[in-house]
Amino acid sequence: MKKIGMGLLLLMAVVGLAACNNDDNKKETVEKEKVGQSDSKKETEKTDDASQPSTDEKKVTENKNTKEEKTEDMFNSLRSEVKDTMSAEKVKTIFTDTEAKAIKREDTIVSINGFELDEVTDFHSDFEIPFKGNTDKGGVVLAEFTVENKGKEPVYFTPSINLTFTGATNSYSSTKSLLSDESKDFSSMVTSKKFKINAGEKVTGNAAYAIDLAGLEKIEKEGLITAEVPAAFSKEDSFKREDMIGEDELVNLAMNEKGSDKNTSEAKLYKDKVTLENWGEKTLLQENTALNKKEKIGKTEVTLEGYQFTEFKPNEDKASRFSSFENGVVLLTAKFKLDNQGDYDISLTSSSSTLLVNNGSQKTLSEGMLVKSPASGKLEQGKSGDWIQVFVLDKEQYDKIWKDKSFVLETRLLDYDTSASIEKGKTATFEWKK
Repeated sequence: MKKIGMGLLLLMAVVGLAACNNDDNKKETVEKEKVGQSDSKKETEKTDDASQPSTDEKKVTENKNTKEEKTEDMFNSLRSEVKDTMSAEKVKTIFTDTEAKAIKREDTIVSINGFELDEVTDFHSDFEIPFKGNTDKGGVVLAEFTVENKGKEPVYFTPSINLTFTGATNSYSSTKSLLSDESKDFSSMVTSKKFKINAGEKVTGNAAYAIDLAGLEKIEKEGLITAEVPAAFSKEDSFKREDMIGEDELVNLAMNEKGSDKNTSEAKLYKDKVTLENWGEKTLLQENTALNKKEKIGKTEVTLEGYQFTEFKPNEDKASRFSSFENGVVLLTAKFKLDNQGDYDISLTSSSSTLLVNNGSQKTLSEGMLVKSPASGKLEQGKSGDWIQVFVLDKEQYDKIWKDKSFVLETRLLDYDTSASIEKGKTATFEWKK
């Protein structure tokens, strides 16, 4: 496991570094908005008739209730099916979420229509293997998935939606033997079509995941499971990057109220790997998400859209990576938009940034391991795209020295094919102060 050590923070004494005495220190979810209520004066002016829901409002409410009832009915049926199939003494629901989560990539949409976490007890010995030898108690995740092709050409989708969570030693694939009716199993339905989703077609099915007792306890502790949703391909039997439609996506699913609260609190955070893969707890310290400063490197326009400083407390899985930071960790996540109008492809994995702190007397390099890069690793000629950079800062120094001084961020882009600096090492430089 790669460790983020103190050596990765390169401190440069420009002037008066002895006075600083800091040579070894360091650095697709959808946002929900609440619609505000009318003020009290307007409320008092409403008549009794006006306070009643309109016909359209009633229809929306009825449709929502019908959908939720249908999803609940589906889970009731699946729950009973699991109980009977496993000969379980009891199946207890821990958490249910019936709000659909759609992952749209061009004209292909994969939706998680609903899911729930159940606890099963005293079940048949036939299920010893998926529950790792324990038939006294375990967990089952039930889900309903849909893949839809709104395009004009067929696409090819491998229905391997796996689950993982903090502390998991492996990904969890669906366990078909937990359900008796394979004709409604999502994986089987898509596989029977040879993974082909025709233009205008939609396929909906169920899935059940066996979670061993140790895994169940970790899920309940952390409150989240991450669903790994693969991308579709434009050509049959192809797994080439150029035939990939979008990217593989990670979706954090709440498994209790703690997880739900975490998803809500992190909905506005930039999607670095720490957030996407649930590495721990982030608390927003300061941000500017409307900075939109622009610079040019040759024919490439580099826009710093914004930045976020967050206090970060890693979970037990990731704590060792940050063990050198005894005074706590602050992460700076910067979001860029790159518009590549040059005659080269830009490497998104090798390109990097340098952050100058303490009025330029110290500097630190961006951490590539904290960024989830696209599968291709590049931004092609003529295209634009988002680019995330992350810096790890020592919290004590941030609080006492850096946060009220200027920050300077220098970005250097590399050619994907040659690994050489674009425009002979020219950088885009951005400066801001709290």
